[in-house]
Amino acid sequence: MSRLNSYDVTEWSYYAVLALYAIAIIDDVVRFLASRYKILFCFSPLTLLELLCLASNFGVGFGSVKVIGGVRTRTYLDFSVMRPVFILRSYLEMEKHIPRSTKGWMMVRLGIKILLMIMVGASIMFFFETLGEMPFFTDNGFAHLYSCGDGSVTRIESSDCSDSTWSVMFAFYFTVVTLGTVGYGDNAPQTVPSRLLAIMFIVMGIILFSMEIDNLVSLYKLRQIGNPPYTPKPDSKHVLVIGNPSFAQLSAILRELFHADHLCDTDTQQLEAVVLGDRKSKFTKPLIAKLKADPIFTSRVTYIAGNATRSEDLERALARDARAVFVFPDKLTGDAATEDAMNIMRVLATKRYVG
Repeated sequence: MSRLNSYDVTEWSYYAVLALYAIAIIDDVVRFLASRYKILFCFSPLTLLELLCLASNFGVGFGSVKVIGGVRTRTYLDFSVMRPVFILRSYLEMEKHIPRSTKGWMMVRLGIKILLMIMVGASIMFFFETLGEMPFFTDNGFAHLYSCGDGSVTRIESSDCSDSTWSVMFAFYFTVVTLGTVGYGDNAPQTVPSRLLAIMFIVMGIILFSMEIDNLVSLYKLRQIGNPPYTPKPDSKHVLVIGNPSFAQLSAILRELFHADHLCDTDTQQLEAVVLGDRKSKFTKPLIAKLKADPIFTSRVTYIAGNATRSEDLERALARDARAVFVFPDKLTGDAATEDAMNIMRVLATKRYVG
């Protein structure tokens, strides 16, 4: 473990880090007071890691020192290199309270999250790699094998047998790296813990990449009419129209809704309509064509592709902020009972969401 201890610490950097740790302590106290289960909070992995980081940093001023190459250095194990874990935690907590934004900002947020995850992985890899090899793996024959000058292979490194060769652990690591299409570069981990971490990161990276593909597809689909969330204009109010009317019915509804006779002289807010419906509904294709062809119509009507029984789609339509919610059936349907049942579900789901 002497390798990690040999990094030099200047006086100004120590006090700068100490000031940042003072802020971290305040954050930990606030989190403790706000936590519901305080005992579980005290023994959570992040809390224990925080304590290790604090203890290792305070060891700079109070711990012993040694001289390596004429430089006074630390003689303790430093956990401060793993601070990106807490940065990622704070970012993920903040992201939960940020509403779904435009396509550009969603790409920025996704890029920040990926960057922080890379920082976390790099810090953990750096920590374990600089620890050096664990004694258990030095001469057990599983992790390291050495070739000798006479052509034999041994598990004990010596002056005659110093060239590292293939071992079971190296073969396992090499196979995962190859299957993960990562490639075995010149700068590769040398210790067993670091190689195990590399294997874990490769597998996790493949899984997370597959999950983020869905987010990237969603970002691409935001270009289509109906996918972006409703963004109200300043000094405007909106009503929500849901159901399964025909386009002729919907046109009559909107024409009546925007009729000048319904406007009050004291009403300074422009009325807008948000139409929430499935892409397979009868009115969808004609409505999208109308939105593309008529800019005046587009300025007052917004189409949201979705289902009124889903809270996510009601949130995109800002149902809680709507002045009114209108539910319209398909008058020309051949199955009135099913149509009424679907509208009852829409009404109940919207009422439950709005509260």
